[in-house]
Amino acid sequence: MQKEFSNNFDSPILKFEGMLKTNQVYFFDVQEFENIIHYYIDSGEINLANKALELAIHQHPYNTELTLLKTELLIFDGNLDEAFDILDSFQELEPNNQEIYIQKASIYSKKNKHTEAIKYLEQSLIFCDEPLDIWSLLGIEYMMLDDYVNAKKYFEYHIDNDIEDHQALYNILYCYDQLKEYKNSIILLNSILEVNPYNEIAWFELGKQYLNIENKEEALSSFDFAIISEEHFVGAYIEKGKVLEILGKIDEAIKNYKIALQLEDASSYLYYKIGLCYEKIKNNKAAVKYFKNAINLDPSNINAWNGIIDFYINLNNYKKAIYYLEKILKIDENNIGNWEKIGTLYKKNRFYSNAEKAFEKAISLGSLNYQTWIDSIDSLLFLNQWNRAQQVAKKAKKNFPSDYLIDYRLAGCYLKIGKTFEAQYYIDNFKNNNLQVPISIKYLFPEFSSIMNR
Repeated sequence: MQKEFSNNFDSPILKFEGMLKTNQVYFFDVQEFENIIHYYIDSGEINLANKALELAIHQHPYNTELTLLKTELLIFDGNLDEAFDILDSFQELEPNNQEIYIQKASIYSKKNKHTEAIKYLEQSLIFCDEPLDIWSLLGIEYMMLDDYVNAKKYFEYHIDNDIEDHQALYNILYCYDQLKEYKNSIILLNSILEVNPYNEIAWFELGKQYLNIENKEEALSSFDFAIISEEHFVGAYIEKGKVLEILGKIDEAIKNYKIALQLEDASSYLYYKIGLCYEKIKNNKAAVKYFKNAINLDPSNINAWNGIIDFYINLNNYKKAIYYLEKILKIDENNIGNWEKIGTLYKKNRFYSNAEKAFEKAISLGSLNYQTWIDSIDSLLFLNQWNRAQQVAKKAKKNFPSDYLIDYRLAGCYLKIGKTFEAQYYIDNFKNNNLQVPISIKYLFPEFSSIMNR
């Protein structure tokens, strides 16, 4: 549309740009200037919009619409106070001009003063003949205040008068979701479908609402109708695939994910989802292939990395799992969960030095996972690093003060480094709670046998 407008030989755009090239000054009427300025705003060429506005005001200094365009550009550039001052002055001349109130509302909204913005929008309703857009703006301001009850009211006004407005539909559905009014969403969407039974967006959103109330069969049917209404609707195939997965119809889910893959550019997310499906039906070769495709296409897809890592862990192929964990930790070295996961695998394979470093890293990143602290201590015990194990155990005791298995480990460390008095304190603490010595590490402290029986 914009290109057709600008390429038309008689268009004001060509005339204006020709004027800029020749340094000549041409006359434009107000409507032409408005068209030029809006064209450049829509094109994102704000410098040219400002140039056109400057010339427009020079040629038509007292024109209302051009003054309002000036304040609109000032607001766009972030000059909010200057714009507000102009609007204030202008309001004295034209107190019934709805655009003044709308722009003042926009300024307050940008300042995160949404209550004030609402007041001005409500004032603008007094002077407007067509309130549709203002209702939407009011709905958005109430959403910014997390007041979804009032927000949905204004979006309902809008939808009642323009049932085909998709953005208003998304906004009201969001409000219903926040209020958990899923049945209201279903009623609204069905009313839209009564008017237009081939509205693929309404069918798609209806399917999502049925999922919210755990009605999977109706959800599946809704996604089917979305696809019937628009056979290239990628999102409907994906959502249908998810439902089929939940219902255990994995082969059908794969089929729908693959159709979605054919309809859009290669998708790391879809490769990952297909990989998960193949894993569920024990097609290991295909599962690995799709997980790798997902990672190769988007190395930042953490789900795909976790998919292939968990796949190998489930097969007890810890060597492969460690290989992929080491690779992802080079990409995201601050992921606590992956440091914990690789530490656990190192420990399972008796790579205690590597395990201890992994757990130490997880703890340094802020892990408060009890098992991570215990595994860190035990890795040091297996390495006979009694002093370091004692230091970690004392820190763990601060995080888990009522855990007496840490007392056991502390007592053992103190015995190993010859501090029997300190050891006895933790031994008594342990014995007073009638706890059994953990078999898994009992052999590390054989000297406990006689002490514990006293």
